[in-house]
Amino acid sequence: MSAQRPAKPLGVLHFARAMRALGPFEAAPELAVAVSGGSDSLALTLLAGRWAASKGGHVIAITVDHGLRPEAAGEARQVKRWLTQHGIRHVTLRWRGPKPERGLPAAARDARYELLARYCRRHGLLHLLLAHQAEDLAETFLIRLGHGSGLIGLAAMASVTEFEGVRLLRPLLGVTRAMLRATLQAQGQGWIEDPTNQDMNFERARLRAQMPQLQSQGIRTGSVAATARALGQARARIEDRVAALLVHVSLQADGRARFPRPLLLEAPRPLALQALAGLLQTIGAQTYPPRGEALDRLLDWMESGTARARTLAGCRIAHHGEGFMIAPEIAPRGRSAAPGAGSGIKKPRPAPWWPRRPLIPGRFAVV
Repeated sequence: MSAQRPAKPLGVLHFARAMRALGPFEAAPELAVAVSGGSDSLALTLLAGRWAASKGGHVIAITVDHGLRPEAAGEARQVKRWLTQHGIRHVTLRWRGPKPERGLPAAARDARYELLARYCRRHGLLHLLLAHQAEDLAETFLIRLGHGSGLIGLAAMASVTEFEGVRLLRPLLGVTRAMLRATLQAQGQGWIEDPTNQDMNFERARLRAQMPQLQSQGIRTGSVAATARALGQARARIEDRVAALLVHVSLQADGRARFPRPLLLEAPRPLALQALAGLLQTIGAQTYPPRGEALDRLLDWMESGTARARTLAGCRIAHHGEGFMIAPEIAPRGRSAAPGAGSGIKKPRPAPWWPRRPLIPGRFAVV
């Protein structure tokens, strides 16, 4: 068996094509890049810096110190020294306060995105680049496959998403880690190895350790990532059709959503279920949308026309005139969340899924 050929560095033109697909951008692009110091994010930062500079723009590299490892602060300072040598500005954000004992990886991820998005909003940065690459895409697909996810989940990662007023861009989904490391090596640039990537307490690390065995059985990273990208294209078409339905929803100032009966009941059932799940996630301020049999039963009840209200995902769903009303099941400060209860409910913060007006005309994106 012949030895595997060494990976080639990612070319400037290849990266420029990837960025062009994520545009449009300002004439002189101003970009934020999330950088941990690992090979993926460090290569992305250098590539993005060169690309932006060629157009008269610049990048700001942002490291989030979660305060979970004593070495993290020193690593952030090392990243700053490296990037300063390349003429790239760097800032470090810190996740302060108590950390949860359970669900720490998810909490850290949520905190990271919140900190990054808040910084971008405060500094007028519309675009935030993330270094997810082909292996990350394949791993996410396999993890979600194991969890029984449907099409939306199996699409794994979108190249363009919108979160809290910021466009999240992933230009490296078709690029391997080996290419990114070759890019750094060609410049004599080192990187930091995060020990948590080898921590078998985490699901992703356990899967990563099994990838050589999967590849020996023909389940290769490239083909899995290609499947996820194909599903992502299908998901985008579905989301466009769901968005066309949701423009007819009236989201009221007190946090309730009102919509006409035909909106869901005359739509194809897969689209109706997706639109209903998104509404419930948003109104109920849930991290994830409801799914499975509970969602199916709710839509069956809505089609039946019976008068009794139902609850699901922190929401109360009731008939309202010629349509339906979805309201938060529990209102703040003890006020009723039932339809007609008045305007004492605070408008919930939209979940990342919620299809707000696109920041870039013609580009609708969903996390």
